[in-house]
Amino acid sequence: MILSLQIKRGNSMVNIIAHRGVWTKKSEQNSLKSFKLAFQMNYGIETDIREVQGCLVIAHDINITNIIPLEEVFILYNQYNCNSMLALNIKVAGVEIILKELLRKHNITNYFVFDQTIPDTVNYIVNNVHYYIRHSDYELMPDKVNKVLYKNAKGVWLDQFELSEQNGLWFKEDILIEHLVNNKRVAIVSPELHLWGREVYKKLWLKYIDYFHILKERDYNLNMLAICTDYPTHVKENLNL
Repeated sequence: MILSLQIKRGNSMVNIIAHRGVWTKKSEQNSLKSFKLAFQMNYGIETDIREVQGCLVIAHDINITNIIPLEEVFILYNQYNCNSMLALNIKVAGVEIILKELLRKHNITNYFVFDQTIPDTVNYIVNNVHYYIRHSDYELMPDKVNKVLYKNAKGVWLDQFELSEQNGLWFKEDILIEHLVNNKRVAIVSPELHLWGREVYKKLWLKYIDYFHILKERDYNLNMLAICTDYPTHVKENLNL
């Protein structure tokens, strides 16, 4: 089962985001059922956004069946009085105006968009829509690539595409600290979301624990961090901070 929760440590919490909702089989991903289960428990979700005939819908792939309007997800979110994090993976360009209006209409404030194109990112800046910028083993430190896009970002989507030979993870706590010092939230993509990480994710979670302890000892706010995972129940068991 996929859940989303917050790991308490003192007065600080690491946010956990349920990848495509709470599901037990892949056919339930990105469904109203999966979102409802997450929102009932006040958990965050990651989901995929496309546009069909002027309407924003939930869909990871181009071939869209059983369309769910994004507005229905927002309505469901508010029915459960949620304030958990919504991570909106933008799969199509030019939807910033429609999205901004939906967010305003339903008073959604704890959200971010990510994976949009650079031209679209500029439009999100102009329209004051919260976005995260990417950083990974294949993508340089964002402030080294584009200082303006990094400056305006609410946070960083910290991804990994290959297993590091030296440490397993390509990043250490200093990367997290650098973003936190720049007042950026960080959403860490858990390894099992990629094929390479499905056999080693628990081992790499132990490194997360080490990093989080270091940050806590140095008085950084763990609530600025999030983990997007397929296995939050396992996260709860293994990252018992």
